[in-house]
Amino acid sequence: MQSYTPPAQPGEAKQVRSYAELPQKRLVRALLAVSFGTMLEWYDFTIYTQLAPVISKVFFPEENAAAQAMSVWGVFAVGFLARPAGALLFGHLGDTRGRGTCLLFSVLLMGVPTVIVGCLPTYAQAGIAAPILLALLRFIQGLAMGGEFGG
Repeated sequence: MQSYTPPAQPGEAKQVRSYAELPQKRLVRALLAVSFGTMLEWYDFTIYTQLAPVISKVFFPEENAAAQAMSVWGVFAVGFLARPAGALLFGHLGDTRGRGTCLLFSVLLMGVPTVIVGCLPTYAQAGIAAPILLALLRFIQGLAMGGEFGG
C-alpha cells in the first residue's frame, strides 16, 4: 500500500485508498449519511407492509378482497424487482459521477416518491390511474434502494 502524498495544488483532491486513511470526522459524516439513507429506505418499505390493509382499500377496487391483497403485494414486489436495475444504473453513475452524488440522488429518489405517495388520489377519485401511479412510484423507490446498495 502506498503512503499518503499531500496534494500538489490547494484545491486538488487526494486519493484515499482505504478507510484507515480517511480523517475521523469525514468517516463519521459519511457513515451517518449512509445510515440515514438506509434507514429512510427501509422505513418506507416497512411502513408499506404495515399499511397494506389500508393501501388495499384506498388504491384498489373493493369488489374482491383477495384481488386487493394480491394487488398490494404485487405493487410491493415491484419495488424489489426494480432493485437490480437501480444497482446497475447507480453503479455506472457512481463510477462516472462520484459516489457522494449517487448517495444524495438515491436518498432524494427515495424521499420524494414517499411524499408523493401520500398525495396520490384514491381509486374512487382517479380510477385505474391511482394503482398505476402507486406502482410507478414504488418502482422509482426500488431503483433508489438498489442504488443505495449497488451504487
